[in-house]
Amino acid sequence: MSNNGIEYSDILKLGNPDEPYQTYHCDNYFWGRQRTENEIVQYCARMLFPREDISIAKGRIEVISEELPLVVIHNFLPNDMCDEIIQVAQQSGDMIRSTLGE
Repeated sequence: MSNNGIEYSDILKLGNPDEPYQTYHCDNYFWGRQRTENEIVQYCARMLFPREDISIAKGRIEVISEELPLVVIHNFLPNDMCDEIIQVAQQSGDMIRSTLGE
């Protein structure tokens, strides 16, 4: 079974590369209980930036809330890519202003 092209049989590995890995068989296992800020940052760093040095990746992740996981990923997309996404959305006429938080 898969979800968005990710096989549930894929194993997610967390931890220090020099130590034995803690393994998870799907994202539901990780997010199925409350985690500490450090656990959330480490998980996101390994999932989003697998080829980047873990200390650099951790610097790009900001945990806003642990109880209801809310994470900001800084510099996730380059500015030129963001500009292109906005431009395409504006040209399509489908872009509307979000009212979330107003």
